[in-house]
Amino acid sequence: MYRRGAQERGYREPLHQAPAGETRFLDTTAKLGERYVYTVAAVAAEAPLVLSPLSSEKEVDYQDRFPPASPAGLVALPEGTEIRLRWNAAAAEDTAGYIVYRQDPGGDFHRVNAEPVTALEYADSGLVPGNTYRYRVAAVDRAGNEGPPGDAVEGIVR
Repeated sequence: MYRRGAQERGYREPLHQAPAGETRFLDTTAKLGERYVYTVAAVAAEAPLVLSPLSSEKEVDYQDRFPPASPAGLVALPEGTEIRLRWNAAAAEDTAGYIVYRQDPGGDFHRVNAEPVTALEYADSGLVPGNTYRYRVAAVDRAGNEGPPGDAVEGIVR
């Protein structure tokens, strides 16, 4: 098995040497955001090394299309006319930030922050005393994939 970057002209050393009959290989060294070209050759003889012609090439655009999991442990802490939200970090290594959603009384959930929050807390201010608000938080990764929001919590402004 040979691999080259899509912009490179030729192949270098084999990426993987498989025993006869092996028909699958997982390239664990590929990096997200890169494009690669793969091909294979059969070994006709080992000494001296004689290879078959290379098979047809296959280009792979290895993009991150997997969103991070929901952050857990969301709590809403009322503080005057604001509610401070805190949560646990999402498990994904490439988490870039968090999107906060609020449901106003009688309304639907809507996004509160324009840009992802990089901290593990957010203060939602300017709320109406006596109202109950519901919140959910979703994680977003460096590729812009937004995961599903976690469980909703309530916060009451006193």
